[in-house]
Amino acid sequence: MSDLILFNQLFAKYKDRFIYFAYTYLRDEEAAKDIVMDSFIYYWENRESIKKGDNISSYILKVVKNKSLNYLRAQNVREKAEKTINERNM
Repeated sequence: MSDLILFNQLFAKYKDRFIYFAYTYLRDEEAAKDIVMDSFIYYWENRESIKKGDNISSYILKVVKNKSLNYLRAQNVREKAEKTINERNM
């Protein structure tokens, strides 16, 4: 089976589940969709480095989780910076 066919099957099978998973962290559907797409792209770009026999869906799910947590960290930093800027301008 070609990589592209496998990718399309994985995407069709897991996309909605992964979006829901990311949404449970983010509570933002659009951000969850973006993160899932980024995660699938990350998998595709790095598929040669993944060992044969590794569970690809688990690999992508781990990427989704890490990207979701990174998103939340970045959002927290932005909110703190905005609060600091607003307090200085008062």
